[in-house]
Amino acid sequence: TEKGLEEAAPQVGAEIPSSTAWIDLHQPTIGEDRVAERFLGAEIPSREETEEIEFSSRFYAEDGAVFMTASLLTGVDMGKPALAPFTIVVAADRIATVRYDDLRAVRQFVSRASKAGNGYTTTATIFVGLIEAIVDRTADVLERISKDVDGINRGVFAREADLSRKNVQSGRALETLISAIGMQGDLAAKARESLASLERLVQYASLVLPGAHSKGANRARLKLAGRDIKSLEDHVDFLSNKITFLLDAMLGLINV
Repeated sequence: TEKGLEEAAPQVGAEIPSSTAWIDLHQPTIGEDRVAERFLGAEIPSREETEEIEFSSRFYAEDGAVFMTASLLTGVDMGKPALAPFTIVVAADRIATVRYDDLRAVRQFVSRASKAGNGYTTTATIFVGLIEAIVDRTADVLERISKDVDGINRGVFAREADLSRKNVQSGRALETLISAIGMQGDLAAKARESLASLERLVQYASLVLPGAHSKGANRARLKLAGRDIKSLEDHVDFLSNKITFLLDAMLGLINV
């Protein structure tokens, strides 16, 4: 509506109202897939299909709809980071998302878009809003990695003086930091992979999506999102180099 997105409670077995602009399929059943397919006029990809890594399996146009899949970070807050497929299907003035994990970026977007005055009233604005929410969430994760790495940095070099006095306990403390830096390295690598897949999605969307997606303010917002993604990729590369340096420093201090 003009006031923003209004969430509709799903009804089992009911068809989706024609006035609906966006449907979010979270761990959809076969029945939900069929209802969504009738609504979109296009087939919903299975989980196995969304997890394929080939470009042609993740980005394609079929039955008048455009299919785009990115790998997004999930499980970060629970300390179990993983990459999960997130598919966006754009068919004329309708959009659908398919996900099998609870993605915080989607929840944040729904909360933002439900407020009046945000302008999420068309497929094009919903699409670019989703992309912006994903970019914002990834930036939050990188800020978290940066803070954790800075804490590890202080922990490593604050113990250098202790090691010079052959403090065995400090040496053991450094060994425990290896596990922490390994976790941050794994998270940074997953963030880098997620950003790369999101960058491909934005590039594909800029070339393939028709109409309002490639005009005016929406086009400008999509280009800005692409620049933000590139900036975050540069930042995660910096963090990865810093993590590698800290790991080398820790191993050297342990040997000392």
